[in-house]
Amino acid sequence: MVARQWSVGWVAGVLMALLGSSALAQDAARGVVVRLDTGGERLDAPVVAVLTPKDGGAAIEIALNDGGTAPDVSAGDNSWSGSASVAADAVSVVLKAGAKSHDGGTVSWSADDRFRELSVSLAGGAIKIDAAVAAGEGGGGSGSGGPTGSVTGEPPLGDMAGGGSVGPTGSATGEPPLGDVAGGGSGGTSSTPFGSTAPGARPSAVSFPTGGAEPDPGLFIGLGVGLLLLVGVAWLWVRTRQHGKPHETTSFLEPLPEPAVVGKHTPSLSDGLSLWVADADTTTELLEPLLATLAQNHRVLVVGPAALRPPSVHGGPVYRASKPRPNLAADTADALLREPGAPLAVLIVIEIGDVNTLRDFADMLPDRLGGVVLSRQDVDVPWPKVTVTRDGELFVFASGGGKDCARSTPRGLEVA
Repeated sequence: MVARQWSVGWVAGVLMALLGSSALAQDAARGVVVRLDTGGERLDAPVVAVLTPKDGGAAIEIALNDGGTAPDVSAGDNSWSGSASVAADAVSVVLKAGAKSHDGGTVSWSADDRFRELSVSLAGGAIKIDAAVAAGEGGGGSGSGGPTGSVTGEPPLGDMAGGGSVGPTGSATGEPPLGDVAGGGSGGTSSTPFGSTAPGARPSAVSFPTGGAEPDPGLFIGLGVGLLLLVGVAWLWVRTRQHGKPHETTSFLEPLPEPAVVGKHTPSLSDGLSLWVADADTTTELLEPLLATLAQNHRVLVVGPAALRPPSVHGGPVYRASKPRPNLAADTADALLREPGAPLAVLIVIEIGDVNTLRDFADMLPDRLGGVVLSRQDVDVPWPKVTVTRDGELFVFASGGGKDCARSTPRGLEVA
């Protein structure tokens, strides 16, 4: 079961991470490189290309530079370049240079095009836009006339270079902004496809930065969910190890009972609670050696009146319940049983025996807990009983099975 939970958590985390990585890769593949050629004309900074998605998305401003910083190739050649991630397939283009603004119309690419390029030429106030893809990528978008398509939307404002004007049908008259097409013809204005080098043209040394896109939040969400799943599976595995059922090879074992507390005839702690009755003086003298005997191989919880001060003994450790109420003593004993360590025993000291109080102790204390109730008077309870008297230096323990004699030592009761 644990292995299955671990596998499910691991697979879920990996799948979420892969989904996030796929979304990031898809976003990076829709980058656009914008290149502006002014034909040697100087522009006022800042130079910004504003791409507004036709599907109604937010406008994207791409800052262009002529300082040789990628994707720009050469500094100070009046050729400006910039790049950004653009998810839309069709955008309207506006070029801003200083306080001037030039409307370039609308361009579009195919949804399958990657590493997109936008070639902008500006001469004498006339702007021309070409949409293409990087060399070797195939396909191509649509932009201004020629092999790559035609400009859509409103025609550029103002006269064309050479004094021409835009007629009602959108056809250009006069001399083309960047000269005639190769071969001297003056037909439709066309541009050299990216990836090839025309005479006098600057090489298209495009190296699109794939790491400039904003990371998709889905990536971090996926990684976070995967991490939470792994932590949850690990927590369940630890709890199973700590509180799991006994192993099948040990589930049939039964622990052997402990020997008698003193000698051979007194009760064993394995019998549960037993009642030990002695007079006031004997009770006071018996407390220390009896506690030391119990603490030799057990942790001991001492429950008694507030005035009781248990002596310090070796072994244990020995704990004292702050209040002698049966329910609080039971909760304390249950908490100690859950902690690792030696077996737990309880020593209950009462001045006046009350049958109801003793029955409450028996009912509330854990079943597997053994202990001694030291009382100054006999109480009618169905437990093993021991009567304690003195014979000189010896303690005499009388129970149903016989008598045992023991003397007090620093290590506990020693059978005489």
